[in-house]
Amino acid sequence: MSEEKPSTPSPRRGNNRKHGATAVRGPILIVDDNPDDAKLAQRAFERVNPHCTVTMVASGTALVEYLKELDVSKSAASIPSLILLDLKMPEMDGFAILEWMAKHPYLASIPVIVLSTFDDLHHIRQAYSLGARSYLLKPINPQPLRDALQSLNIAV
Repeated sequence: MSEEKPSTPSPRRGNNRKHGATAVRGPILIVDDNPDDAKLAQRAFERVNPHCTVTMVASGTALVEYLKELDVSKSAASIPSLILLDLKMPEMDGFAILEWMAKHPYLASIPVIVLSTFDDLHHIRQAYSLGARSYLLKPINPQPLRDALQSLNIAV
């Protein structure tokens, strides 16, 4: 591929944190319909930050239900600190989830890292244009994940 892949956070959900890394308070959500890919992502995240709570969500529709149930008025700890989102899922794919999240202001502060096997520029640009903050290729490895978290100013 001759074009360079986007590497900056999306301006739509831009990172405006400037002073120190943001602590991880809420759970890390891994959204993937493939249990093997989800487990690999979980292991990579636990190597990067073993002190976080990782919650697995098996589909896009399950993620929407999870996010609808959040009671943001009661506890900031219930709001996910990060979502690792597979793009290719049945029922509701990652693009549809990003579009849905953009319509709900209380979700705009949750950083989303897309996990995908698609390495073409069209998919990458579309994910960023819909609010993804980073884009990683599967299978996920600890070092690219660590780099993405650091670029998003999330404590590792």
